[in-house]
Amino acid sequence: MVLVLLGILALNGWAWRSTLKPSMTAANKPLLEQRPALRFGHNMPKESAMGVAAEKFAQTVEAEAGGALQVSVHPAGSLGNDLEMAELARNGELDIVLIPTAKMSVPLPAMQFADLPFYFPTPEHLYRQLDGEPGQLLLAKLRSMDLVGATFWGNGFKQFTANRPIHAPSDLREFKVRVMKSRLIMDQFENLGAKPVAIEFRETRQALADGVVDGQENPLAAIVAMGIHRVQSHLTLSDHAYLAYVLAISQKSFARLSDKHQTLLLETAKALTPFQRQETARQEEQFLQQIQDAGVKVNRLSGEEKGVFARLLRHIPWQFEDVIGSDVISKSEELLHAGQSPENQAQQILVGLDADFSPSRADTELAIKRGALLAMEEINRAGGVLGKQLVLLSRDDRAMPDRGQENFRSFAENKALVAILGGRHSMVAIPQSTLADQLQVPFLVPWAAAAQVVEQGGQPFRFVFRISANDRLAGPFLVDSALQRGSRVALVLENSSWGQGMLPHLQKRFQELTAAPVLVAWVNRGETELSQPMRALQDSGANVALLMLHPDEGAEWLRALAVHLPALPLVAHWGITGKDFFEKIRGVQDKTNLSFLQTFSLLHVDKERMASLQQAYQTLFDQPLLGSFLPHSGFAHAYDLVHLLARAIIQAGSTDRHRVRDALEQITEHDGLTKRYRAAPFTASRHEALERADYFLARYDASGHIVPVLPKGNP
Repeated sequence: MVLVLLGILALNGWAWRSTLKPSMTAANKPLLEQRPALRFGHNMPKESAMGVAAEKFAQTVEAEAGGALQVSVHPAGSLGNDLEMAELARNGELDIVLIPTAKMSVPLPAMQFADLPFYFPTPEHLYRQLDGEPGQLLLAKLRSMDLVGATFWGNGFKQFTANRPIHAPSDLREFKVRVMKSRLIMDQFENLGAKPVAIEFRETRQALADGVVDGQENPLAAIVAMGIHRVQSHLTLSDHAYLAYVLAISQKSFARLSDKHQTLLLETAKALTPFQRQETARQEEQFLQQIQDAGVKVNRLSGEEKGVFARLLRHIPWQFEDVIGSDVISKSEELLHAGQSPENQAQQILVGLDADFSPSRADTELAIKRGALLAMEEINRAGGVLGKQLVLLSRDDRAMPDRGQENFRSFAENKALVAILGGRHSMVAIPQSTLADQLQVPFLVPWAAAAQVVEQGGQPFRFVFRISANDRLAGPFLVDSALQRGSRVALVLENSSWGQGMLPHLQKRFQELTAAPVLVAWVNRGETELSQPMRALQDSGANVALLMLHPDEGAEWLRALAVHLPALPLVAHWGITGKDFFEKIRGVQDKTNLSFLQTFSLLHVDKERMASLQQAYQTLFDQPLLGSFLPHSGFAHAYDLVHLLARAIIQAGSTDRHRVRDALEQITEHDGLTKRYRAAPFTASRHEALERADYFLARYDASGHIVPVLPKGNP
């Protein structure tokens, strides 16, 4: 029992160490690199489920390697606490680690995935996620910590203890509950009406005994190890979240192994994952018996009771999507939907979203997704569409056209899906538009601005509808805006299909005005050496620059311009503003004169509607809309498209894709968020809902919020 207690204390942050812990000094480091055995450290007792699995892992590796590879297991935190062991592994001084994801979530917030409350209907649902693509995405993120993720083991599912039974959220109202120091977990209980109190695990039993808190959550192993069952009268088996551990290998150690031995370690860890979980379940039966023998009353939440909790907390994954990652959450949502009963699926109308959810580039896509989700929430609360609920399913195209087409085809094959929303990349959306007409599924575009997304040969695609800018109109708007600020315009264009595709629109407008740019500078992605381009810009005599750059390159140019040409007026396409652009130019934005194209501003929304919108957004995402740095145009465009889609379905009286397509052309007017569409948003000959009069220039204020410079339609 002492070993069990020490292991659980290490899990919850107590920096207990054995006096036999070896010294990790520079003097003996070379010896570590030459040791014959790989050292495997973890915080659990040897006889725990993870301790047993770790020993089996070592034995299996040694047997399969024929003695050429050995593993020594160091349990119960004998090499240090979790964070110390992680650091040793990063430095190559410890070869294999088994660490709670809760501890890994400090450097890698995405590891909070298994903490999502009542998100996984059954343990089997979670295991499929951790063993499937969401888990692989999470493991891949460990590379940033110089670790190679192998698999997820665990200490069991969390359960509630209290001095009364818990059957519904109302049982937790005003309930003081001990929690780990985690914003996600605290938000979970606040949404249930409880009062979360962050207390160190080692102090939890006494806090419960003294009445400082009324209850807590933990796996059965932790409840027994700390003796919580001796100071609480009721245990509620809820399986509402999972205490996962990640088994990872030091990248430095991994690199020293042969390909054969690398594969052996990874495959053995994965192969033993079911065994570890079975051993956890076996031991939990013993823990449960100990708890019952102590006189604790045990109840298990029914599926219906879990459903009540799940519905109340269903927004938690959306609130933390920007922390965990849209790539992980989107794939998880798809798998959870696939696991629903046919009866539940029959009550849903699906809308697909294909976008680039790469962790470093997902801000625009998250804005699009949130706009669609908020619109669906409003529609569903009002009774849904044709008596059914709208549901959004997302897929990640990683900005790859081939993958975007594959996702599009997969969505189109789902007969319950009525339409597909696109992402921000025109290079992905253009081939998807062709597919939309071929597969005859409505394609709704809230961002991608290339003219070819909606039209081909001057004629609109039949199944493609857009609320966004159109580069065929944006080009002239930007040229006119630049010429209002100076007569000698330099074009600074990204050397890509986007920049090359935009150049003809810019040139055409110059020709119409009998003018010409004094310089056309092409910028390659990732280009950071700008001394020569700055000289060329100075030598050209330009007194205004028109920028067509993505955020990374745009930030490099802004920093350089702040030094070399701080007074030069800059007019940019909105493509420059995504990602963490403002953070990268913070400190120099007031030394440059930058304005950029926009189609929507929250400042254009009337006060009454804005108050309602703010409240709905805060409720759904636990963030202020006005304080959000997500691109508001993408949010508003997607919001309007979903409301228009719902109107079209109702008008068609059907989810038949052809009838919905026809109905989209027949909506006469719509009071949208982006604008009030006084004429038909779409017609048979026009699938663009916005026109040049809807464009305006904006800038960043000192806090990084986007504010209009000129009214719509100007210049």
